[in-house]
Amino acid sequence: MKSLLPVLFFLAQQLLFCQHLSKSEADHVFNIQLNTFKKVFAHPRQAKITVDSLIKNTNLSWPDSLKANNYNIKGSYFTTVGKQDSAVYYFEKNISLLDTTKLIYPRMINNLGVVLKKKGDYKRAFYWIAKGIEIAKHQNNQKALQLLYGLKSACYARLQNYPLAIEYQKMAIEIIEKNNLTNDAIYMEYHNLANLYMNVENYKIAIEMYEDLLPKFQSVGLMDTYYLTALNLSNSYIGAQQLSRADSLIGVTRPKIQEYGDPNIISYSKELKALILEKNENFVEAVAIYQKVFEKSLEINNERLYTIAYNYLGLLENLGQHEKAEQLVLNVLAYENTKEDSQFGILAQLEFYKKAKEYLKENDKKSYDELLLRTIELQDSLQRMNDGLVEKQLELEYENKAHKNKNMQLEQQLMSTNVKFWLTFGGLSSLIILSFLGYKRSIKNHQLKVEKIKAFKREQQLLAEKLQQEKEINQLKRKKIEKQKAEMLALTAEQSKIQQKYSAILDKLDDTTQQKIQQQLKEITRGDEYWDVIKEKFLSINPHFISQLKTRVPRITSTQIDFCALIKMRLSNKEIAKVLGVTHESVISRKYRLKKKFNLEKETDFTRFIEDL
Repeated sequence: MKSLLPVLFFLAQQLLFCQHLSKSEADHVFNIQLNTFKKVFAHPRQAKITVDSLIKNTNLSWPDSLKANNYNIKGSYFTTVGKQDSAVYYFEKNISLLDTTKLIYPRMINNLGVVLKKKGDYKRAFYWIAKGIEIAKHQNNQKALQLLYGLKSACYARLQNYPLAIEYQKMAIEIIEKNNLTNDAIYMEYHNLANLYMNVENYKIAIEMYEDLLPKFQSVGLMDTYYLTALNLSNSYIGAQQLSRADSLIGVTRPKIQEYGDPNIISYSKELKALILEKNENFVEAVAIYQKVFEKSLEINNERLYTIAYNYLGLLENLGQHEKAEQLVLNVLAYENTKEDSQFGILAQLEFYKKAKEYLKENDKKSYDELLLRTIELQDSLQRMNDGLVEKQLELEYENKAHKNKNMQLEQQLMSTNVKFWLTFGGLSSLIILSFLGYKRSIKNHQLKVEKIKAFKREQQLLAEKLQQEKEINQLKRKKIEKQKAEMLALTAEQSKIQQKYSAILDKLDDTTQQKIQQQLKEITRGDEYWDVIKEKFLSINPHFISQLKTRVPRITSTQIDFCALIKMRLSNKEIAKVLGVTHESVISRKYRLKKKFNLEKETDFTRFIEDL
């Protein structure tokens, strides 16, 4: 805390005297910002105190670049503590103050894109990435371009579009190799490419790449990535059924990982240990570890939460521990209702929801319906994203084809300047090369076709599941509507019987006595309170019904709303007449008047119109 006092004293002077910053003072502020940024990851709370003071004491004399730096530090702080919405807010403020011609601009866009990816806001992430790539190309900013291509690859990987993810990852690596960028950068991009091969279950290539990268990360001191690579290598060993190698590597790295202290990496290590135990049929210990890892993941907002929950749920299902499985699902739902940010992949959540909803179907209808709706929302979101991805994939293929055609034209121009011998020799060489490239291209095209077919099948499966779920929801609504209809008709029938009994009694009385008693009986037999209960149930199923009616007809009366509700319950004209105690013709007349009030076309069926609202 003592180290903060000179900083706070300097800032207080600036605020008190509202001085214009000299170059040396601006340099001093910049150095404070630089040191504060370094503390964000090691001492986030201390960094927050300093940056809050910097922002509070900023005045009009400060250049935009220094103000932008403050917001970048604040955004980085919120990223570190897992407050993604706040991070997005400050990164956007940072970008709004920067000059687009500065080399730092597209790199700040990359920071924003990383947070949007964590939140699962892929639409905004792709918007900013496209903007950053355009500016980086204009600046010939190769470092920023490499970061943005890598980020774009990561977004596609989150959406399980691995062909595009691998393509953009290779583009990022190509930039590093052409421009001789740092070893750290090339190692990181190769690590990301290895992750993609692991995700598509090409464990052989993934294992070769991870084994090559491990000593390199250790040599440059990137220990967090070193430990993560070791665990990804263990995960690939598990996928390749090399369980003893995986267990041995986890055992060797566990003490160092515990000492390093990153809770997400520790959790990943334990998750893999549980997976090995499960595959070796040591179920008791596997369940115990999974339970601890799951509870810790809820506590630290682990990005792998849904993957952990999915694997754990599968284990409990196989062991027949259905009560424990149901409780796991309810714990996840309770967690979702309290968390502030959405930093989980759509597909991980979707896979968990598909497995989880079976445990709620029989015992907890309310939670089951909630989960069903969340599943449909996620599938809609994924479908919208995939619609854009197909377009992007075709765009990339077109760019590659155009690039190859351009290269072929350049080769032809060069060949025309040579002598006949070299033309012949060059022609033969080109033919061999083109044949080889054609062969490679055909293999690549075949792979892309296979991936497209797989993607198409996945989309068809998602669509079929969505239709099935919508069918289930509609059936659920229809059952509730039929139940309301039955309740309404039963109430009407009961009141009709009571009225008949009262009428039989009244016929035996004189006129004066009859009128007095009849008025009292009408008050007693009013069905308003019963209607209110049924109406409340109706609105729980159709919460927007009244607002939709008032949008079309702002001056619609409560009586007319109740009449429309009876139509929405799918009561026939005769049934409505019975409920309201009016004639069948009166119901038809009311419908006709309401149709005019709604200003509907002549050919529009009013009953169908209300039912479809």
